Amino acid sequence: MRITFMMFDSPRYMGGPVVNLRRLIPRLVARGHQVQVLVLYDGGSPSAEWLAREAGVLVERFPWRSPPFTEERVRWILARLRRWPPDLFVPDHFVSGYFASRWARAAGIPTLGYFRSDDPFYWQMVGDFVTGDPAWALSGVICVSSRLQERIRTNAGSRTKFAYIPSGVSQPSAISNQSAAGLRVVYVGRLEERQKRIRETAAALMRNLENGVCDHVGFVGHGSQRKWLEETVVSRGLSDRVTIFGPIPEQKISEVLSFFQVITLLSDYEGTPAAVMDGMACGLVPLTTRLSDGTSEVVRDGVTGLQCCDRQQDFDRCLLQLRNSPALRGRLASAGRELIASSFTIEQTVKRWEAFADELTSGGAAKRRTIRLPLQLNLPPVRAAFSNEDIRRPRWGSHVRSLKDRLASKVGLAPACLSDE
Repeated sequence: MRITFMMFDSPRYMGGPVVNLRRLIPRLVARGHQVQVLVLYDGGSPSAEWLAREAGVLVERFPWRSPPFTEERVRWILARLRRWPPDLFVPDHFVSGYFASRWARAAGIPTLGYFRSDDPFYWQMVGDFVTGDPAWALSGVICVSSRLQERIRTNAGSRTKFAYIPSGVSQPSAISNQSAAGLRVVYVGRLEERQKRIRETAAALMRNLENGVCDHVGFVGHGSQRKWLEETVVSRGLSDRVTIFGPIPEQKISEVLSFFQVITLLSDYEGTPAAVMDGMACGLVPLTTRLSDGTSEVVRDGVTGLQCCDRQQDFDRCLLQLRNSPALRGRLASAGRELIASSFTIEQTVKRWEAFADELTSGGAAKRRTIRLPLQLNLPPVRAAFSNEDIRRPRWGSHVRSLKDRLASKVGLAPACLSDE
């Protein structure tokens, strides 16, 4: 099967979607599939280059910021699909890719999207590309959480197929020692306030570090709050007990995680967090916020980990409980590893993914035709939930007004938008 994926790549980015593709794509290639990756990159594309080098995939790159317009991205995607026609197009979670899917489907190419999290961005995706205008509907959707899938399917018709396929993780050889003295805790994820609440998470961890509940804290990841985190660690005099690792490649993550005993994720919302599953596979105990999404499918309170109701007193209570009971840590860690091995390995993910891809593409070759490159895209209106990604090219009138405003500013006139006309 010929498969085209989309991905975002940057030297400092190692988020869940790209980690999942680094695990999935080489295994699909090893099973005989041909893969092309369309990369939206920012400053470099190390993961795409790794896929090209290690798995032999075809990589095409397009700059994330320049030009930033959705129309250019859609046309670029369609031109690549026309030049290398796949049997299946996987736009992942990119708005421009979902727009391009309309013309891919019209050419007989099934399209497969991902819904990874319980947040406004993804629910707008559902409204526009699953339950909305059939012309823009995806052929199939992978949900990383079974609860998320149930909620989407409640209002979805029969035109889009669904599959529950969580991001799978590897089974590492390096395992945490839960009987060791002390308590070492690690956070793995983006260093961002939105969704991840990194400032409150860091404050909670450093508070317990200062109170003697834990002995060492680690942060794995990168984001806009890294400088704040580094300055906070120094100002509180914790540099010798806090390690900020930055992004870590998949092949080294188990070595780092096995030094710790607890992995924490105190997000506002998640899908099924692969970082937590990586920790559980390494024998760490997960301590997360109590969420109704896929987190609770993996972190079963009191069985495979602990869940807290806040980032304050209840978090402190749970962490102290883990500190005081190595036996509890050992029991939770063992049950967590067994759950990952039975239901969440990358090998299981690949088999489920391949079966769903076969379902979407069965009988499609006879209907295949060349992709038509439209003269006018006529895209749906820009949605507020997509505003960071869906940036439209200004219309000619906007160019004229912008020029008039710049000229007016030179001679002290009011901008056109504030004139009396």
